[in-house]
Amino acid sequence: MLEELNGLWELLTSRGIPSTILLLLSLFVLRWIAMRYVRRERRLSKELKLRWQNVIKNIFVLAGCIGLVMIWAPQLRAFALSLTAVVVAIVIATKELILCVSGSLLRASSSTFVIGDLVEYGGHTGYVMDQSLLTTELQEVDEVSGLPSGNQIVLPNSLFLNHPVKNYSHLRPYTVHSFSLHIDASQAAAVDALMMAAEQTAETISRSTASEREFEQLPKWKRQLLKTSAPKVHLGSTNIGKIAFVISVICQEAKAMEHQAEIARVFYRILAKEAGEKTPA
Repeated sequence: MLEELNGLWELLTSRGIPSTILLLLSLFVLRWIAMRYVRRERRLSKELKLRWQNVIKNIFVLAGCIGLVMIWAPQLRAFALSLTAVVVAIVIATKELILCVSGSLLRASSSTFVIGDLVEYGGHTGYVMDQSLLTTELQEVDEVSGLPSGNQIVLPNSLFLNHPVKNYSHLRPYTVHSFSLHIDASQAAAVDALMMAAEQTAETISRSTASEREFEQLPKWKRQLLKTSAPKVHLGSTNIGKIAFVISVICQEAKAMEHQAEIARVFYRILAKEAGEKTPA
């Protein structure tokens, strides 16, 4: 007990405490004198007085901080060594949280996407519903139909550090909408007619999406991407032996699924006609 009291007395009588008190009193008195002089100076306007008062306040705050650091430098050095071990332990324990915050900063600095964009990252596709410092919330979109599935996905922002992000809304208000339609290999005779119908419908939709004037008002990089991206129709195959028509069309983002349904109706109507089936009314 006696040793603890002796230690406390040494701390109170050390150079740090008296010097700190003397510094703060000196700064307080000097600040009061300077403020009083500015307030009583009649040659200064009201706005100029407020400006000088703010400058004086900031100067004395800065002087106080510098003075305290100089007075307590030896103690701060010893404290920093102890703090280092604590910080290392905290970093190890909160590694995932730090990665999430780092991913959030990366996303914000690169302007990767905003709320409402359709994105794909970390193996998930959906519309961005909310963003926070640690997580990003997506409204999941079914990869086959392109329609919202009704599921909510909450992903950690740490995924931004090691997964690429695809933003399907970067050409907003327009988009290059890609999807595929399939037929059986036994219906290969209808391929030419289906290709022609899909190309004509996609071309019509692309031309009617926006007027030339609206198109020219877009940034140059958007115009260039839209001109070189669509409309296109490619043939392919699926892993179950079906023939796939991969169709890309320029359209307004809000009407992408509507245009997909329109092309699908034309596509399967032609298929039914080629197969000799009666088209439903």
